[in-house]
Amino acid sequence: MDAIRRSCDEVGRDPATLETTMLLTALAGENLTADQIPAQIAQRAVAGSPESIAEQIKSKVLDAGVGGVTINIPSSTPGVITKVGAALRAVLDA
Repeated sequence: MDAIRRSCDEVGRDPATLETTMLLTALAGENLTADQIPAQIAQRAVAGSPESIAEQIKSKVLDAGVGGVTINIPSSTPGVITKVGAALRAVLDA
């Protein structure tokens, strides 16, 4: 977001006039941690329990000033998407 703000300053544009989003991959699993994310995708990925994923999305994306997030959850485990969604909703409603 700092680069976007600097670029907007250079051209005299208000950064608030931009829609910002980020695509993240969420690796869901109770035994997964951020240090297990491959280095080549670490900037755009989160890992862990649904609650941990939600907290990471809040701090890594939303608290950084990004307006929205699209989440890729490559899991075939039934219910994972619902659990991540519920955890994220709880964090956003807090």
